[in-house]
This record gives sequence, C-alpha cells and structure tokens, in this order.
Amino acid sequence: MPAELPDVIAALESVAAICDGQIVGWGLLDRAAWRLEAMFVDPDYQRRGIAREMYGSLEATLKHGGHGLLSVSSTLNAAPFYQRMGFVERERSKYHHPSGFVLDCIHMDKQIV
Repeated sequence: MPAELPDVIAALESVAAICDGQIVGWGLLDRAAWRLEAMFVDPDYQRRGIAREMYGSLEATLKHGGHGLLSVSSTLNAAPFYQRMGFVERERSKYHHPSGFVLDCIHMDKQIV
C-alpha cells in the first residue's frame, strides 16, 4: 500500500456500507474535482441496493455545494449501474496499470443540479 494512501483517503468524502458487522462496500468522492474516485461492493452483497444508497449519499454532499458536472471512470461491468444513476458516456479508453494489465474504461459524466 502506498505510504500516501491514508492522506489521499482523508482528503476525500467517503462512505461505507456495513452489513452483518462487516464493511461490505465503500465509495470515495473528490469534491474539489467533482470526481467519483471509487465505489465497490462485495460481490456477496451486490444487487441489494447498497451501491445505490452509497452513491446517493455521496451525491447529496455535492448538492450542498452547488451544481456542476460529476465525472467517473467506470469499468465496463459497472457502466450500466452508473447509467442507471444518470451518468452519460463521454468516451472510452484503456487504463494501463503499473503492474502491466490493461483495463477498458468508460469515462462518464452527470450534471448535478
């Protein structure tokens, strides 16, 4: 884990979902950049509305600060979720991870009013 990770996380809005006494999902939002940095739900807890609730909580923090264009870089399998949340595809690209794997991404935006 990079040494600066705790500082990065501390600078972001975050939300966690707890079920059965354990963290089963989490999300990170960079309010300054209007960027949804990450959202994950444990596969054993997916399809229960957890991601929708976490996203709603993060979006609500933006609505208190005005309006703007929220962006996210989605994996292909998560794109339908973000589309249901109101995001629109802007472009596709490939993310080249430092370890060598390549991941297809969809950059999406949503107008927050």
